[in-house]
Amino acid sequence: MADVEVKFAALFAGLQTLSPPEREHWRLVERVASSETFSRAARLREILVYLARQALLHANSVKEHDIAVDVLSRACDFDGSVDNIVRVQVGHLRRKLEQYFDSEGKQEPILILIPKGSYAVRFEQRKSTPDESQPTQAETASTLPLEAPKAARRWRPAVVTFVLLGLFLAGETFALLNHLGRNPAAPVSHAFDGNPFVQKVFATTTPTFVVTNDANLQLIHTMLHIDVSISEYVAPNYPYNLIKPGLSPALAALLPSIATARYTSYGDANILLESAQMAQKTGGQAVSRYARFVNIRDFDHGNFILLGSKAGIPWVTLFEPKLNFIPETDPSTGRLQIRNRSPQKGEPAVYPVVGNWSSESTSYISIGLVPNLTNTGYVLLFSGTGMETTEAAATFLYQKNSTPIIRHFIPDNFDDRQPIELLLKVHSVLGAADRFEVVTARYKAR
Repeated sequence: MADVEVKFAALFAGLQTLSPPEREHWRLVERVASSETFSRAARLREILVYLARQALLHANSVKEHDIAVDVLSRACDFDGSVDNIVRVQVGHLRRKLEQYFDSEGKQEPILILIPKGSYAVRFEQRKSTPDESQPTQAETASTLPLEAPKAARRWRPAVVTFVLLGLFLAGETFALLNHLGRNPAAPVSHAFDGNPFVQKVFATTTPTFVVTNDANLQLIHTMLHIDVSISEYVAPNYPYNLIKPGLSPALAALLPSIATARYTSYGDANILLESAQMAQKTGGQAVSRYARFVNIRDFDHGNFILLGSKAGIPWVTLFEPKLNFIPETDPSTGRLQIRNRSPQKGEPAVYPVVGNWSSESTSYISIGLVPNLTNTGYVLLFSGTGMETTEAAATFLYQKNSTPIIRHFIPDNFDDRQPIELLLKVHSVLGAADRFEVVTARYKAR
């Protein structure tokens, strides 16, 4: 739990600049989000955390379109005059906040308000306490650091970590990523000018959507030994459409509970943060997206980063036919490997995982860059044999000294209308990448 809390602190590094009163307000947001009142209102928690963070970071006034795209995962062409989802959800949030402060939070000295006609969160002093004749926790809080009520304090660290990590790692409300990616004052770095993977995806006027691996779908893949297709994944009856004859009743009953949660891996959380920082360095904009809320039409425009194979992100199948290095399962061992579809002289047809991730292992990952569906942007794919390979690939790609290595394998005369690929060999110790190297590449010359 300590490691998770350290990562949680890193995700919210931007809040370290808050003044003491503003930090008190953020602790209040934590208590509200982890309360029993909000325990079954995940979507409202997401909106609350997003709006509160924007208010505390003194971001520009939040628009209906911002909430729709950043939190509710609507497409960039969202039209509030046609879809009233934001107004409806914020209305529910206002009522839920009133419910909290009238019950569990009746001793809170500060109220969280969202005035009607606005999406700006306000923190206001409560005008009266329930019983002014007796000293209350609210009065005590005027002279002591603000804390959660005792009933909540017993479980607050675990629940807050679970709830808020769930919000941000799901890829829907990663406000830190959006904040970093939209910082207009950040100086643009030219250290990546020769890095086509970074330049094509980040240094553009269009946003870069980072789609993390759906850890729940990956689990379903492991349990059922199937690759879920795009049509199955986005179907209204998902995951019930995966329940086939012969599936055990216990597993069939468990499947919906697994599929409806929204989580990603710890490694993908790291890459989300690194991608946001890269967008800041190159003058781009990074926005996180949850895989199940992506629409196939989204790939007609803009740039995407897909963090995983088709087992966790079915959208990979749209671009996989264009690539040479493809993750697959060895039918004889059940272990992942990289298939070399067209081996060149001296290359093997398969790059297998050697060793055990719990001790030492050697594994592989392909970094691919392909045009989007209309050739108006690019899609960056990290397709490897494990989480440690994905982390290693991002570390390699996002460091300045990677540029000369990339240029060695992919010279200036590559055709940017065709896919380019790098294959990395990753040596890991205890599941963490120890060192890595580029093995080979694919590109087409002009």
